Amino acid sequence: MATYIFRDNSIIGNLDAETDTFLDDCFIETPAYKTLMVFSSDQSEFFKRIIVGRTGSGKTALLKKIMSDGRITKQDVIEAEKTIFEHIKNDRFISDLLAQGIDLKIFFKALWVHVILVKIIDVIHGDTGFIESFVEKLKGRKNIDKIKSYLDRYSHKFFDDEILTEITKEFQAGVESSLKTSIAEIKTVLDAGEKQRLQSETNNYVNKELLQSQKSIINFLVENSISDQQKKIVISIDDLDKSWFQNDNVHYDFINALLEAFKELLSINTVKVLISIRTDILEGVYQNKLKQDEKDLSLILPVEWTREEVRNLLDKRITHLIKDQYAQKRNPILSDIFSFNIDGIPADEFLLERIMLRPRDGIDFVNLCFKNAQGQTEIKKEHLIEAEEYFYTSRKNALVKEWSGLHSALKCYLDCLSQLSSNVFTFQNLLENHYKEIESFIIGNVQNEQSEVVNLLLDNKHEAALKKLLLIWFRVGVVGIKKNEDITIYSSFGKRELDITDYEKEFKVYPLFWRSKKINPYQ
Repeated sequence: MATYIFRDNSIIGNLDAETDTFLDDCFIETPAYKTLMVFSSDQSEFFKRIIVGRTGSGKTALLKKIMSDGRITKQDVIEAEKTIFEHIKNDRFISDLLAQGIDLKIFFKALWVHVILVKIIDVIHGDTGFIESFVEKLKGRKNIDKIKSYLDRYSHKFFDDEILTEITKEFQAGVESSLKTSIAEIKTVLDAGEKQRLQSETNNYVNKELLQSQKSIINFLVENSISDQQKKIVISIDDLDKSWFQNDNVHYDFINALLEAFKELLSINTVKVLISIRTDILEGVYQNKLKQDEKDLSLILPVEWTREEVRNLLDKRITHLIKDQYAQKRNPILSDIFSFNIDGIPADEFLLERIMLRPRDGIDFVNLCFKNAQGQTEIKKEHLIEAEEYFYTSRKNALVKEWSGLHSALKCYLDCLSQLSSNVFTFQNLLENHYKEIESFIIGNVQNEQSEVVNLLLDNKHEAALKKLLLIWFRVGVVGIKKNEDITIYSSFGKRELDITDYEKEFKVYPLFWRSKKINPYQ
């Protein structure tokens, strides 16, 4: 039997699903995947369309596999960054309205409805001759003037990316005509009455000239589309986290508008529109009080992994890389490669305890271990310990980037864990024994940041500041609620916040983030 020698390029996959050559051969059909592949409208799973997960949880991998699944009849992608994001960021009229404090969620919704609607029409009917056919079928119907006007205005670019510019130009002309002035000529901040009038004209135009017509087109598609359960048509939207407006609130408005637009199209059963969104971005939408998340629960599919599922995924990838080449076993798995202990803990368990149950993190950690063992035929304890140090730095930076929109001072909050004397603690212990150290550390290290923790500390609201800090630790996953010696509850989509009674419980620092000099981090 051949002996496998670890090389610098020995990896069990790339971290991005788009370039991961292991994805097809090593994909695990989790319950989430099976749910998304339900295309029968009489099943509740059919309406699970909003894929929510943390960075590295496999959202993009899910979409990529679904779009390439042979059972899918047709598929298409909406590239939000290249179409809607760039248009909104660069349009002067929209910028002027935002500068005046005008709420544009309803207009953003109309843009989203049009973009998604065009994709649906294209995948079902094709763009050739659709508008002419649509107008022909409208003959004899009542109250079709708005629909015909909508189609007449935009028919020449109905299926082009430039349609957003056309819709915005008409929007601008309609609003400014009603106001009898150009928005660009308004140099000062509007008073309350003027702002209310501008907001009213904006909403009226969008409702009458855009949303009503779009709704009629949607109804037409519902009435004239044959619901064929044998056809599986998917449209995906997956780049919502790549662009950020200067004002994060505008970004959240825009995501909120997408979720509202998407609901308008659920009645078209012949197509599933799948939206992938990071947990922190959806959390930002909810925190801005833009939505009631309870209403979305029937549509949301959290992407979360069990320990066994992550182990199976790593097993499959390791076998794929080293099959028939590992000296100790023909089909090696995680426990075969990491067959030693670290302070009494099996090395494979040590690794699994540090990857937050995310596939990307597991792949990254294993790749680092393999890289450290280059030129050798087995992984040793020192390879794993060294890799863990690099992995910790990488994961901390990733967390800071992931949650930057909500917690700009997160790096300091994570570093603040070093002030604890034990990895298990209570809130009362924080308040009585660590408050001064934590206060000094945070105030001394947070500079030019909008930090609600710092503000509470400066106001001498000690208990509120520590509760906020503990909540942030829990939310991002570096601290969990310790139930017993074997069970610690970390944040999930089902439990994203701490309840008032949780502050009376014991907490535990996630193993990867327990770096105190006072205690061996490998115990």
